[in-house]
Amino acid sequence: ASQYVLVSLSMPLLPSLGRHSSLAARAIREMRARAEREEHFGSTDAGADEVEVALSVGEYEALIGAGAKLRLLHTDLPAYYEQRAATELTAPGRRLSVLSERESAGASSADRRRSMLSLGSMGGFLTLDELSSRMKALKVKYPKYLHGPTQVGTSRQGRAIELWCIASDATECEKKGTKPSALFTGLVHAREPQTLMCVLRVMEHLLSDGLSGSNAYAHHLLHQRKLLVLPVANPDGYQWNAAHSPKGGGMRRKNGLRTCTSTGSSANDGVDLNRNFGYKWAFNSIGSSSRGCSEEYRGTSAFSEPETQAIRAISKTHAPGAILHWHGWGNDLAFPFS
Repeated sequence: ASQYVLVSLSMPLLPSLGRHSSLAARAIREMRARAEREEHFGSTDAGADEVEVALSVGEYEALIGAGAKLRLLHTDLPAYYEQRAATELTAPGRRLSVLSERESAGASSADRRRSMLSLGSMGGFLTLDELSSRMKALKVKYPKYLHGPTQVGTSRQGRAIELWCIASDATECEKKGTKPSALFTGLVHAREPQTLMCVLRVMEHLLSDGLSGSNAYAHHLLHQRKLLVLPVANPDGYQWNAAHSPKGGGMRRKNGLRTCTSTGSSANDGVDLNRNFGYKWAFNSIGSSSRGCSEEYRGTSAFSEPETQAIRAISKTHAPGAILHWHGWGNDLAFPFS
């Protein structure tokens, strides 16, 4: 049986919503922000007073027991995501592009071709092997600007945690260097594969446009800055999703450490890497949890996991001026403890 369901959560809201489901609480915050942006929160417009949210079966049952107004949409969330991906990828005229419809209409045929995303086999997303092939091809194409990979750690299950570096001088990639730098990470949460695709697209865009001269800003960044990229911060969790849901829809978020079952077979096994960093670790149990089966399990101590240790090591070696962890939730930029 699936451990996740898709529901529609409607007004009125439970005052204790956050205690029963952190996922639902985040969804409500996003709904409110969206409604404020669209200036129709509380209106009778469709979607203004309800939100779809993915819940664990435990959270779903807790909300039902507390009297929340829920409508069950799908009882097997991985299967739903797999089928949705298959439908979208085969729909007539379906195109995945980084251009909006308006931008595409005014673009040249060459620009439209360049904007198209090259998809993978896992519901359109790349597997680890497909990513490796893509990165090798990029390095062959841009040998003077794309450097790496450098292994900065090893996961719990023995997978390499690899860092790439984009810079006009390879020596900048070995240490802190003289150029201002930033670190981008993808897949801190393994069930957010769009983060991998976004980070990869940033790299391709920076290299292509920066060298062609078609974008002055990209050209400046390529020659005056250093971009560090950790495309897969959580390789074990991502590989578990690929193995259990090879056509997309895998729901493991954490790194797979046996924290919920004795075999590590549950999607809920693992440490939430985004709650394992050192600053204010275990500050409270609102934004993180001490329960091993929780999606927000923070681990036994700060930086207990090799994946977060790798990110810490990158920070110590390169001292990036900014670190941006790409996530697949919401259309916002979240500043920690803001």
